[in-house]
Amino acid sequence: MDYTWVRKNLPTSPRKELLDWARDHVSGELGDDYLLHYAKRVKLAPSFGDLLEFNGHPPSKSIWASQCLCTNCQEEFLTQKIAGLDAIRVYTGEDSLIYPADPGVEYCGYEGYIIDVFDGDSLTCPYCCTNVQLLHSRKVRGGRKKQIMVVSIENIGSYTAIISWLLSRTISEYGYSAYSGIPADAYVLKEDGRLAHFSKIRWGGAFACESPKKCWELKSGVIDNLDKRYLDWGSINSKKVGAALYDIFPDTAGTTGEKTGLCEYLSADGWGPLMYLQLWQKCKAVENLVKTGQASLVAGIVRAAYRFSSNVLAEAEKYLDLKEVKPHRMLRINKEDFRQLKKRNIELKVDDFDLYKQYSHAGGKLSLLDMLKLRSVFGKSGLSTAIELMYEYRGDDLDRQCRYMEKQGLKCSEIGLLLDTRRTAKELADGRALTHEQLWPSRLVATHDRLMRIKRDLEAAKNAAEKAKQEAGFIGVIERFGCLEWTDGELCVKLPVSAQDLIREGDILCHCVGGYSSAHVNGRDTIFFIRHYRRPERPYYTLDIDMTGRPVERQLHGYGNERHGPHKQYAHGIPKKVRSFCDRWKNEILIPWYVEQQKNKEVKSA
Repeated sequence: MDYTWVRKNLPTSPRKELLDWARDHVSGELGDDYLLHYAKRVKLAPSFGDLLEFNGHPPSKSIWASQCLCTNCQEEFLTQKIAGLDAIRVYTGEDSLIYPADPGVEYCGYEGYIIDVFDGDSLTCPYCCTNVQLLHSRKVRGGRKKQIMVVSIENIGSYTAIISWLLSRTISEYGYSAYSGIPADAYVLKEDGRLAHFSKIRWGGAFACESPKKCWELKSGVIDNLDKRYLDWGSINSKKVGAALYDIFPDTAGTTGEKTGLCEYLSADGWGPLMYLQLWQKCKAVENLVKTGQASLVAGIVRAAYRFSSNVLAEAEKYLDLKEVKPHRMLRINKEDFRQLKKRNIELKVDDFDLYKQYSHAGGKLSLLDMLKLRSVFGKSGLSTAIELMYEYRGDDLDRQCRYMEKQGLKCSEIGLLLDTRRTAKELADGRALTHEQLWPSRLVATHDRLMRIKRDLEAAKNAAEKAKQEAGFIGVIERFGCLEWTDGELCVKLPVSAQDLIREGDILCHCVGGYSSAHVNGRDTIFFIRHYRRPERPYYTLDIDMTGRPVERQLHGYGNERHGPHKQYAHGIPKKVRSFCDRWKNEILIPWYVEQQKNKEVKSA
């Protein structure tokens, strides 16, 4: 390989088709369109001023409005600003369109619905009708950059190359939105089947640098950077990992990638091109599998290697005979079965081989193809259940199960009824061996329903006893700590009265207090609700106090444990008024109560 020639001919910028593909296929990864807004002082139109005065506002010649800019169409408009909040006010009518409430133009008497839109909410741009997200421009200072790695297959002369690109979209505080991209790594397949690794970007520690190198540099070893982490605004901890595949492949005839089956493999929903080539280097016969319709199986092997072991050769040996060359021998099936697979367009998957291993371990004697024929009868989940029956009850082969279900007038895919019936009967038998009637009920559905009712009634009686015990525990907590409920007029401290109160608190505030019932009752994690005095029924903050000895605060949390966003990636603090209220409650109510309890104990002991 002429490394100098390859370095000069490797691309240094993404072509237009690649950027267009990214806009169409991975635009969600590159961020939404925004409606940026900021406060602007505008002169009031006379009619608008009269309208505001009529609604109780003091007369004025000017007002603060919101200047809005759509990042999609770059159109600007003015609308009302909501004082003290990052929000705007617009109108909408029966046509569902948005109309700005511009205080600088004559009020035309438009009768619509007033909508208050806050930062993070979605609305429709009144000019381009694109769905946009409202965002204050000060939150975009320095720009917001969303990135995704995209992998493409390219022909570089007579060489086939795997190139990774960092495609990005940047939005500035002025609303400018731009798509761009830089190359990251290139893996060029040489004539001898090995890979040469070139890099165009600096990988700093675990992340990619934003600035590329001046030219492609040859690396000493092939390091798989397709699964490398890179920076991305808005992702969890501003980190993203993984890549998308540009699924438009070149014609590799006459190149080094022609006999690898790489493009056929990737076309069959394959991933991990470098790991696939690593497998191909060790066993070139996998190309035969790919080109005879079994690319899905190879893709499953590569994915399993990515997920579990990173040793693709060891993973492949679990399913394939890598010493063989012919596809049917690699799959360990006879030639006629393989011909039938091709004729019926059956693509084997890793799950099929795993299922067949379970079937053979359960004592099954059928061939792989014959077992797969039964999958069309049982269904995928039904066949797995039938094999479970075979394993738990030796001798219940698939044919016998089929005949039994047909006799019951049921579909074989409903074989789960028989497994549930046997397991329930075994639970209720209290260690006794099951009879033939219990193993093969003459009326399966009726027997299943009867056993389920018995089991449900037993569980209900058990749950009722546990619930009564738990409720008594909550009542005991209220009797003991009810004197600690307190208010300062704005906030208040409340105790839960049941386990359902804790579950509701956890569901609404998105934290884990719903599972604290037992700990609450025994005092290890006594839960106090911090609520607004005028809205005591609405969850606000949750205080956890260890009451087994001297009261110790374990935790104080609000919504999402002070995390918010679609992936809980943003953090917010506990309001000072909540923190100071809890501190005052502890100092003025809780600690004096504890001291008094200790004095009473000393008096009684004396």
